[in-house]
Amino acid sequence: MNTVKKLIGIALGFSIFLFSAQSKALTLDAAWSHGNAASLQTPTSVTMNKFGWGAVYNLPVAASAWTHITLPTPVIDNGVRSKLYKVLVQYNGNAVIDKVDVWDGPNRIGTLPVFWTGNHLAFGNWGTIYIPNFPQILYGVSVSLHVKNSSFYPFFFPQSMNIVSVGGDFYN
Repeated sequence: MNTVKKLIGIALGFSIFLFSAQSKALTLDAAWSHGNAASLQTPTSVTMNKFGWGAVYNLPVAASAWTHITLPTPVIDNGVRSKLYKVLVQYNGNAVIDKVDVWDGPNRIGTLPVFWTGNHLAFGNWGTIYIPNFPQILYGVSVSLHVKNSSFYPFFFPQSMNIVSVGGDFYN
């Protein structure tokens, strides 16, 4: 009976050790970039105007464009490689963000078709993408947003999208 109690005690102690080691190892870092740090991929009929609060994309009828925003990336923190958990986008407008790609240097680590439109400026009401398998970050994170005019016949009209900020949550 004493042997069983000792084994149970050892197992419980080992479990507590593992739990405390894991909780100490997982720390959260957040990195954000302002919307006015964005750039258009290629010149198109889409125009981008930068302001102190972000960037405005003006999209004529049937227009679309990719825009890219880099995140300050804590690649290594306290000797541990960071893992990207999720990406958040603060935006509003009547145009549509229909695809989001997330890059670590030259490697696409996340892609998601979305249908984001409307007002998503309030804290916690942002567009969110969870990155599968929490990949280790090797180089630096960039977020690519595909923005398009979604008006349709017979109601064609110019549309706009405001990107205020883009952020990422990292664990290490």
